[in-house]
Amino acid sequence: MHADDVGLVEALRSGDEAAFSRLVTRLHPRLVATARRILGSAEEAEDAAQETWRRVVRGLDGFEGRSRFDSWVFQILVNRARTARGAAALRREELLEADADRDPLDGQFDRWMQWTALPGSWGNPEEAALAAEVQRIICRSLDTLPEQQRLVLQLRDIDGLDAVETCAALGITEANQRVLLHRGRLRLREAVERGLEVTHG
Repeated sequence: MHADDVGLVEALRSGDEAAFSRLVTRLHPRLVATARRILGSAEEAEDAAQETWRRVVRGLDGFEGRSRFDSWVFQILVNRARTARGAAALRREELLEADADRDPLDGQFDRWMQWTALPGSWGNPEEAALAAEVQRIICRSLDTLPEQQRLVLQLRDIDGLDAVETCAALGITEANQRVLLHRGRLRLREAVERGLEVTHG
């Protein structure tokens, strides 16, 4: 078990309500946001997060520490949300995931998985207005991504999980996580550039 998780898990297993309350305060908004990306509904996302907490409480004794505790909680959430959404929607998302005839990664990212160049329009002097517009475009565009890309971006770039934690939460390989992250970032970048061209064209 990861050293940072030992005290938390011990407190939770002993019934420490304050520790559980702190955990919920810290993670709940991120769980709801991640579930919202899967389910598309704020109400269903809240239900999935609540069910996740019930399963966390029931499953505490089964937590073996093979992944970070937060990753384990996110894995429960992702599984719960996917189940709630249904197998038919999952199949549609997986078909979208298989659309890559070209490799969009060539030259777009450096060896540390960062963009090699930010969109030129981001240097606009109207920073506040531009930042708000970029945020709106990103939020709209995230919802159009295939599920796995959307979840990897949510967990890595929004929730701040590292690559290992993201792989554990989603049950994917590190190589798959890297590709999904790159493709998702690329699609968001293209959406931002297109949106800014339309807005400021």
